[in-house]
Amino acid sequence: MLTRIAFLILLLIFIMGCVKSAEKKIDRQIDEILNLSETRQVTQMFPELVQNELQSMSALLDSTTFNRIMKEAVRSYHADSLWKYTRNEFKVRYRGEYAEEVLHWLRSGTYKKIMEAENELLGYEDKQQILGLRDYLKKDRELQKRHNMLRVALQEEEIRLMVESFSSLERTLFEKVQKNMDSGVDVPPARIESMMRRDEEEMRRVLTNNAILERLYRYRYITVEELEAYVQFSNSAAGRWMTISAYESINAAVAQASAAFSM
Repeated sequence: MLTRIAFLILLLIFIMGCVKSAEKKIDRQIDEILNLSETRQVTQMFPELVQNELQSMSALLDSTTFNRIMKEAVRSYHADSLWKYTRNEFKVRYRGEYAEEVLHWLRSGTYKKIMEAENELLGYEDKQQILGLRDYLKKDRELQKRHNMLRVALQEEEIRLMVESFSSLERTLFEKVQKNMDSGVDVPPARIESMMRRDEEEMRRVLTNNAILERLYRYRYITVEELEAYVQFSNSAAGRWMTISAYESINAAVAQASAAFSM
């Protein structure tokens, strides 16, 4: 009897050890995916974005109220909190069957080359050349081919989630400012709603058109074969899981921060 109990205890310890080992592997994969895909870097952009958005509304508030709200925003949208929320949300969406394929892509030389292009600092001359690409697109077939490939890689769902993230944040900030405005300042709700919708439409237009043109310029040293590999991964089940899960996790993290800020 004692031998059987001892065996069961050892078996339980072994199973718990396997579970912990699997959990550690998942955590390592999640951290590597979020870091290599620069999801963590995206979450670190939000605190500055929040402060800039609030600064643009400062004229609607007296200085004391504005400073109070700014402090609340800095606390609620702190980069460490957003990262923690995002990581937890991504873990909920984790799919083991896709993780290895995603990591294989993120560790590849092609992806590293693409990220170097994404992180290139663009100056005034670069931006002028990006604007000039519209004219070249009409007569350059090779450029048209690359443009179409990038359009295929940029998913509609990705654009929707990006717009949703920034527009919901803007709405939360404005509602907070509106609640604290001087009672003599009256902004009709219909006007606010119209303004928000206009901003969303403009953001969607910019992301759809300008983002592809900018990538077209940034990826000028990426070969057609490398672009094909990028498009293939972006539209694979694993690629879609990584992109959509990352954006959904960021949006959920921003929503949690906004809920704390709105209290």
